[in-house]
Amino acid sequence: SSRATMLDGVAESAARFPGLALAYEALRGPEGTAVVLNAANEVAVAAFLDHQVPFTAIHAINLRTLERMAGRFAVPGGLDDLLDIDGRARAVAAAAAREAAR
Repeated sequence: SSRATMLDGVAESAARFPGLALAYEALRGPEGTAVVLNAANEVAVAAFLDHQVPFTAIHAINLRTLERMAGRFAVPGGLDDLLDIDGRARAVAAAAAREAAR
């Protein structure tokens, strides 16, 4: 069926592009998880563009940030909560980027 083909394509893409799988995982996670992933990715890509980490470290930084932030934030009730999650995730991602640079 066309649905099976479409799902096969998603699974194949996730295997080839681990960041895609991480994005789907973040969307299925608790509210605020996508904020963590976005913040981590922005920090990781900036570190790559600044030649601090290799391209291959981006996914590792994102994953490490999600793991370290898991269970460390409440469901956001508004913009202030989202900004707080974003700031804390950026700090965690920056530490992960420093670790990846060693």
